[in-house]
Amino acid sequence: MNTSVNVKINRRKLSTVFALALILSFAVSLVALPSAFAHTPAWNIPTYAYIVAAPDPVGVNQNIFIMMWLNWPPPTAAGSGGDRWQGYMLTVTKPDGTTETKGPYTSDSTSSAFILYTPTQTGTYTLKFDFPGQVASLYNPLSGEAGSASAYVGDNFLASSATCTLTVKSQQLEAVPNYPLPTSYWTRPIEGQNSNWDSIASNFLGSGSGQIQGGGGFGGGGVQLDGAAPNSPHVMWTKALEDGGVVGGLYGVGDGVTYYAGLSYQGRMGQTLIINGRVYYDTPLSDHPSFGPYTCIDLQTGETIWTNNDISPTFGQLYDYESM
Repeated sequence: MNTSVNVKINRRKLSTVFALALILSFAVSLVALPSAFAHTPAWNIPTYAYIVAAPDPVGVNQNIFIMMWLNWPPPTAAGSGGDRWQGYMLTVTKPDGTTETKGPYTSDSTSSAFILYTPTQTGTYTLKFDFPGQVASLYNPLSGEAGSASAYVGDNFLASSATCTLTVKSQQLEAVPNYPLPTSYWTRPIEGQNSNWDSIASNFLGSGSGQIQGGGGFGGGGVQLDGAAPNSPHVMWTKALEDGGVVGGLYGVGDGVTYYAGLSYQGRMGQTLIINGRVYYDTPLSDHPSFGPYTCIDLQTGETIWTNNDISPTFGQLYDYESM
């Protein structure tokens, strides 16, 4: 009896010890991890500065970009609101030993600031970037707009600096040439460095897209002004949409009955789109212009890529989303 009582008591003690140990472990972990809220006293946080000049080397009197940034983005920066690092200073030491000071500059939301600079002497330049340090704030220093809440508001981000060199030569650095437009057969995708090929690589987004100029009303007649048509029209491939011509057989004896195409009233290919080298269109069903599956084919080969019975778009869109 006493033994069983002692076992129960020991188990209770063990449970109590385990609970205390678990609570202490939580407390230690909370101390070890940064708080999600502001803290007292404020922290002194080291920063690391970076600077780069490009292109390097460069010719005398040619422009370069000088970029300065920190390892920390402003902790409250969000869109146009929140803090920005301030007081960026740039010291340029020229080959003849003279110096030039530029700034102060205010960073963007990523901590970066850049300038365009023109070296006027040949030799080696030394570029030094200084960040004076800053107490993090919730607000944009220029507009006063609030940003995202952060545990680092009120903390002191310490000063830092960085240097780099730039070699300036007497001979001019030649610009990278644009690749010329093609003079022979080409296909998509177009390699990204062929940036001026956009003058020939157009799309047809349909009458509802706003891309088509003029026309309207029965029969359309609008014009897509982008790109260029082939100099020598030719048939690349054919694809049957529906049967036509003389029906034949017993039904057509004596009068040569033909299939009714319905083109006077039910026109085909009325909402055809061309995007990135692919043709999209509604296939006809009987005399209806668009009751068949919506079809995507390769413009170069005529190969069917996919069909879909549940959609029938009236225009296309190339979506360009650029966000801060």
